[in-house]
Amino acid sequence: GAMTERWEKEDFDVMLLIDVREVKSKTERDAFVDGLNEQQIPVAQTQLPLGDILLVAKHKHTKEMSCLDVIVERKTDGDLIASITDGRFKEQKRRLTTICPIKHVLYLIEGSGDGINVANFGEDKYFAAIAQAPVTEDIYVQRTRSLADTIGFLCALYHDCVRRYDSGLTVYRGD
Repeated sequence: GAMTERWEKEDFDVMLLIDVREVKSKTERDAFVDGLNEQQIPVAQTQLPLGDILLVAKHKHTKEMSCLDVIVERKTDGDLIASITDGRFKEQKRRLTTICPIKHVLYLIEGSGDGINVANFGEDKYFAAIAQAPVTEDIYVQRTRSLADTIGFLCALYHDCVRRYDSGLTVYRGD
């Protein structure tokens, strides 16, 4: 059976794991990571099997990591439209809500929603895709207007997570 282990709050740090493939250009990735670091948010980059950003607890002594209950998929308006068009949006949502054991799936959509991309694609289709996610897939959607806005939101998410695990964490071990 699965074993459990108790980590007290002084045993671990909460941090953000960011998928290395998440950001198109190195410049933007650096700006993203630097922005989080400036806000004192601990960040590590790795290849994630699912999602773009994962909240994890990292044990201070063993360095072992355990996933917390939030996974974030970050998209710009342009990415979102491309993924709706080629069917990846549906597939990603399916994987995040069925394969992924993490409780809260969050879509972070960056952009104003009033750009040329959206106009060409069709505003109604664009907003319909965003509106369906929370209703049909139980995915929380957060819109941000810019990279700075996204960083601000992730800071709030991080601090919320730290508060929620203030009384410690139960880590499950599979066989």
